[in-house]
Amino acid sequence: MNKQRNLGIISQVILLLIVFAACSLSFADLIRKKDGSVIEGKISNQTDEKVTILSFPSLVKINVPMSEIDKIEKTESIELPANIRQVYDKSNALLSQGKPHEAVLILIEALETNEQGSGMLFQTLDSALGQALALADKTSEDAAQLKTAINQYESLFNGANKPAFQKFIRQYPRWQSLGDDIKNKLSQAYFNQAVADFNQNNPALYSQIEANLEKALSMTPQNEPRYLQILESSGLFNLKHQKKYKAAEEAFRKGYDLASNPDIKQKFQIYLRQTAEAKNERANTEETPKPSPPTQNQSTETPAAPTQTVAAPPLPFKAFWKKVWKEMTNKQYKTAFALIWERTTESNIPPLIILGLLIILFYWVVPAIIIEWRGSRADFLAARMATFVKYTGLVGLAAYLIILLFKTFISLGKKRDRCPYCKKAIDNIDIYANYDFRICPHCHENITPLYSLEDYIFHLVKTVQAASKKRGTYAEGMNILEKDAMAKLIRAIITTAYRKRSSDLHIEPDLEGLKIRARIDGVLYEILNLPKDVSDTVVSAIKVMTNLDISEKRIPQDGRMSMWVDSRDLDLRISTSPAAQGEKVSIRILDPTSILVDSTKLGLDGENLENFERTIRKPYGLVLVTGPSGSGKSTTLYVALHTINTGDKNIVTIEDPIEYKLEGISQQQVNVAANFTFATGLRSILRQDPDIIMVGEIRDKETADIGIDAATTGHLVFTTLHTIDAPTAFTRLNDLGIPTKRFAPVLLAIIAQRLIRLNCPDCKKPYKPSKPDLELIGLLDETDIVFMKGTGCQTCNNTGYFGRTGIFEMLIPDSEMKKILETDPAVSVISALAKKKGMHTLREEGMIKIKNGLTTVEEVLRVTS
Repeated sequence: MNKQRNLGIISQVILLLIVFAACSLSFADLIRKKDGSVIEGKISNQTDEKVTILSFPSLVKINVPMSEIDKIEKTESIELPANIRQVYDKSNALLSQGKPHEAVLILIEALETNEQGSGMLFQTLDSALGQALALADKTSEDAAQLKTAINQYESLFNGANKPAFQKFIRQYPRWQSLGDDIKNKLSQAYFNQAVADFNQNNPALYSQIEANLEKALSMTPQNEPRYLQILESSGLFNLKHQKKYKAAEEAFRKGYDLASNPDIKQKFQIYLRQTAEAKNERANTEETPKPSPPTQNQSTETPAAPTQTVAAPPLPFKAFWKKVWKEMTNKQYKTAFALIWERTTESNIPPLIILGLLIILFYWVVPAIIIEWRGSRADFLAARMATFVKYTGLVGLAAYLIILLFKTFISLGKKRDRCPYCKKAIDNIDIYANYDFRICPHCHENITPLYSLEDYIFHLVKTVQAASKKRGTYAEGMNILEKDAMAKLIRAIITTAYRKRSSDLHIEPDLEGLKIRARIDGVLYEILNLPKDVSDTVVSAIKVMTNLDISEKRIPQDGRMSMWVDSRDLDLRISTSPAAQGEKVSIRILDPTSILVDSTKLGLDGENLENFERTIRKPYGLVLVTGPSGSGKSTTLYVALHTINTGDKNIVTIEDPIEYKLEGISQQQVNVAANFTFATGLRSILRQDPDIIMVGEIRDKETADIGIDAATTGHLVFTTLHTIDAPTAFTRLNDLGIPTKRFAPVLLAIIAQRLIRLNCPDCKKPYKPSKPDLELIGLLDETDIVFMKGTGCQTCNNTGYFGRTGIFEMLIPDSEMKKILETDPAVSVISALAKKKGMHTLREEGMIKIKNGLTTVEEVLRVTS
C-alpha cells in the first residue's frame, strides 16, 4: 500500500517537474523595439504585419506590430560560449530528470564566474528555484523523507547565500525573501526530524536529536513564538533524557528571560525549579561520579556539589521597574500591583523599599484612578486634566480639586437646567438640542424627551413645507436656516433608519406622498410617510449632500457620503433613478465597525469555524463564497481579510463597488467607462507582487481564468459566485467555460451561505410549528426539541426577530475528492461525496440553530427553500 502511495507521489512530482521544465524552456525569445524597450517571452506566431509573443513572467499575450520592431532574437539563434551553452543544456537536462536542486547549484556556480548569457541562465534559475522549492515542500510533508527534505532545503539555503544570487534577485525580486523563507522551513524541518527521531525511542539517536534541536534554534528568530517552544523541548530533552542539567538550566533560563507572557514565564520558572531539584537529588544520591553508558549519551561531567533548591532568577531591578512603569502607563494597574506583590513575597526587600512602593502607589496610581473615574462620569475637566495628573500624581489631583471648587463657587448664582430625578444641574444642555438625548450624565436615568425623533422629523417637515411654498426648487433663494432644517431632516431620517438596524433605505414617491421603507433583517418595512409636496425637496437635498447633479432627473446617478450618527461614522452609498411619480432614492447604510469582528460573529461554530480559520490562513489557493445577493458574501470576505491582515502580507482587492474601506489593504474599484473591469484590474494586480487577492465577483470566463491562474502561481484568491449551494458552484463555473479539472487542484473551499433572522431575546417563547413545516424540514419525529419564536415587542418592532446570523455550507475538497473532480462528475455525485466527507448542508445548519432556540422553523424554510 505504501509502495503504491509512494509511486503515486513520485509520478505527480515528475509530472509537475516536466510542466515546470516546459515552461522554463518556453520563455526565452526577445523582441527589441525601436524605442529601446525589450519584450521577453515565447513567440507563438509571426506574420508580415505583427508578431505575437507570450510575455514572461505574466503570461500575457502581446501583439507587436512589425513597424515597431528593431530586432528579433530567438533562443535557437543566440550564440553563446560553449561553457555557458553546456551549463544551460545540463541544467535543463537535470530539470527534465527531476533534479532541480542540482540544477540550481550548477547555475549559481556558473553565474559566479560568467557574466555572458546571464539572461538565459537567470530564466532557467528562476524555473529551477520554483521546482526545487516545490519539491522540497512536498518532500517535507512525508515524515519518512524529512532527511531528504532537510538536504534539499540546505542546498537551496547555501545557494541563496552566494554573491551570484544577489545579482539574480535584482532581476527577479520575487525571490528576495528566499533566504528567510528557507530558514523558517529548515527550522521546522529540523524540529520535526528531532520529534520523529525521539518517537523511535532509541538512545543511540539522542545526539542526533540534540543536534537537530540546536540547528532549529539557530534558524529561528528569538521573537518568534516557536523559538520558546523549541527552547522548551530542548530543555526538557536534556533534563529528562540526557540528564544534562546545565544545558537544561541554560535553555529554561533563556526562555524565562525572553518570555513576555506571564503564564509562559511561570512555566519556565517551574522547569528551573525541577532542574535544580534534579541536580540536588543526583548530588545527594551519587557519592562519586560514575561515567554514563555510551548508549545513554549522558553528560560525563562531575556532578555539582549539593546546592539549595532555587527559584527562577528575578528580573534585574532596573528591568523590573521598567516593566511596572510600562503597565502603569498602559493603565494596567492590577497587573502592576501583582508584579510588585510577587517581587515583595519572593525577595527580601527591606521595609524602606516597601514604604517607597506604597508612596508611589498613593502618589501616582490612586490619583490616576480617581481622575479616570471622574472622566468616565462625564466630568469634562477631569478628562482634560487626565494626562497632567498621570505625570504629576497627587499634585495634579490637588490642582484639579482646586479648579473644580473654584468653578463650583463661580457658577452657584447661575440658573441651570436640572435632572428631574437627581436634581443635579446639566451644563450646556443646548448642545444636545439636535439629538435624542435620554440619559442624565449624573444619575444615568432615562429622561423622556419632550419630542420623539419621529415628532422632530415632522416638525422639520412643516418647516420645509413652509419654505417650499415660496420657492419652486431646492436651494432657489433658500436662506441658511432653511437649508439647515433640510439637512437636519435628512440626518433625522437616516438616524431613524439606523436605530431600527436598517441595512438599506428606500425613499419612493407615490400618488399619496413620499414613502420611506427600511430593510431590517432582510425584510422591508415602512417606517415613515411624508407629504408629497416635500418629495422633490428631499431628493434634491440628498443630491446636494452627495454632490450629484440636481438638475438631471432623466438618468440614474450614484454617489457616496459619510454621516456621524450615534457615535458611528456611517458610510452611505446613494443611488437615484427616475420613476413614474418622481425620482427614487436608495441608500445603503454601511457601518465600517461591523466587519471588524472575529469569525465567530458571522455565525460560524464548531467544525465549520475550524475549517474557515484554517482555510483563510493557507498560503495559496482559491476560496469561493457563494450565495444569492444580500446573503452576506462580501461581509464574510471582509471579515476574512481583516482576520489575516497582520501587516506582513500585500493584500489587494478589486470590487464593484468598494463597500468598506479597510486599513492596510489596497482596494481598487471597477470602472467600466474607463475599461477597468475585473479582468483588466486582476491583470494589473498580478504585477503588484500580491500575496492575497480578493475579487468582488466572477462574472465572466476571462476573470475566472485569471483568478485561477493567480491561485495556481502561489497567491491566495478570495472571490464570490451567485449559486444556490456549494456543489452547484462547479456547474456555474462550467457554464462560464471553466472545466472542473481546471480549478480543482487549487480549490481550497467553497462556502455557501444564507442569513437567517434570530428570535428576539426579549419576547421569544415556546411555540408549536405546523405539521407540514416540520415534515418539510425533517423534524416531525423530534419530540424533545423546544421550538422558540418571538411574539413581538418594542425591542424588535413587533416582528419577533432581532438581528441576523449566518448559516454555512462548507465544501472542503481533500485529495480523494480532487481526483474525482478532475473527471468532471455530476453535481449529484459531488454533493453525495461532500456529505460523505462531513459537509453539513444549509438546512442541516439551520436545524442546529432551531434546536438551540435561535430561530424558527419558518425562517429556515424561507431561506433554504
